[in-house]
Amino acid sequence: MKLLLAVLLLVCIENSFSQIKVSHSVPQEFKLIDKKTENATYTTENADYFILKNMNMSVNFGQRIVVADKSGKITAAKELKFNPGTFNNSLEIISMGVVKNTLAAFVTNHNKGEGKNTLSIRTIDEKGDFSSTDISVGQIPFLKLTNPGDWYINVTPDKKHVAVVGQLPHEKNKADQFVYYFLDENFKQISTGQFSFPSVLQNIGITELLASDKGDFHLLSQEYDKSYLYPVIYQAKINSTETNIVPVKIEDPGLKNIGYKSVMNTKGEVVLAGYTQAKKTLSSGNSISGTWNFNSSKPAEVKTEPFEKPIENLVPSSLLLNGNTYYLIGEQYTKSRETPTSQQVLAREENFNFTYGDIVVIAFDEGGLKKFQIPLSRNLSARNVYQDLAIATGILNNKLTLIYNDQYNKYVNSGNEYKYVKLPVATSITNDGLMEQPSAYSKEFDVLNTSYKLYPLFNSTSNNRMVLLSADDSNIKAAVFK
Repeated sequence: MKLLLAVLLLVCIENSFSQIKVSHSVPQEFKLIDKKTENATYTTENADYFILKNMNMSVNFGQRIVVADKSGKITAAKELKFNPGTFNNSLEIISMGVVKNTLAAFVTNHNKGEGKNTLSIRTIDEKGDFSSTDISVGQIPFLKLTNPGDWYINVTPDKKHVAVVGQLPHEKNKADQFVYYFLDENFKQISTGQFSFPSVLQNIGITELLASDKGDFHLLSQEYDKSYLYPVIYQAKINSTETNIVPVKIEDPGLKNIGYKSVMNTKGEVVLAGYTQAKKTLSSGNSISGTWNFNSSKPAEVKTEPFEKPIENLVPSSLLLNGNTYYLIGEQYTKSRETPTSQQVLAREENFNFTYGDIVVIAFDEGGLKKFQIPLSRNLSARNVYQDLAIATGILNNKLTLIYNDQYNKYVNSGNEYKYVKLPVATSITNDGLMEQPSAYSKEFDVLNTSYKLYPLFNSTSNNRMVLLSADDSNIKAAVFK
């Protein structure tokens, strides 16, 4: 009877996953890959936007945009044209986000002559073009290039508000001053004001801003505790000058919290989750001993959970919410720099080797208690270009879905003949910890007879569909999983 139930369960799993189909767009001429390409994706009701940045160049140059409509058809693939201005009157895109159903670019203008650091908004349409006019947001003083002040932007979880915080240029032995602007879905100002943290006289280095639908601001920063960094959250809210500082430190003196990811849930609470490492010596290397997580609703509590045995070189990849469960996805990852030849030194050429091991999925309940831990076996390597070794993660059909490349001969009986060939696979995990057997897409992606590769780094998820880009040396396609 147990055997029959097991067989029926496997059949149900296969039938459930077989509902995910893959379709491809018509190829377009477009060079996708560079050695150092950073990706950001945004989705509206009508399109998916992929913003590609060449990290060998400044932020205002080497940016490209790929737009796919909801059928998966690529409607734009081109350079994202933007005028950076002049040295003393420069413009820079510092952030993007989808507000309601519009992709907005947030642009700073450092104007030395006027002594102003202003922030404005330009929208981007489905052809990948900027609007011809700017929407003014606010300004802070601009003193000098080395101390211009900073802007931080976050679209709230409901996609109907924009939180903007400006950090004024730091003055020695004085507390940093902040201004804020809270905007509605039409970029109209709802509230503006100022705040500071009087007990902190050093310059506060902000890494991220998270904001609730109601206008609660959480400015993430980091501080040193001897040999490691730990997170600190600087809190403020609209229509108030009251502020609060929350250090996120583990009570156990034998542990330190290292790599982590952050997200804001629908209740307006900040959730942080990452890994722990034993406080021994610097020679302890990259041995990860367990996990830690934090919820801003309980500011004095940092939960920890040890692994059964340490995991080497584990780094966090993403943190996703799915109803009453949130997932910390990590991967075993190392990057090593090759010793350059004399010719490469003269040419300033650097080469790196990337190695990716297992994928590790850890689920927590709403209270931060660990529900389960699932490893996915993988062993891949690459030189310089790593975009095909990333993991695309999203929520499809109320399940955590992971799409990634794996070794071809693990899924197709070919011996060692094609051990270096990469084959796209996908799996999904329910909130109860039921993982479906990874499915290989050997027919949909004819990797032995085509030059196209799937690049999971470039992915977007919305409305029970995941869009990933695939490419060869000169063409690009969109692959839609749904």
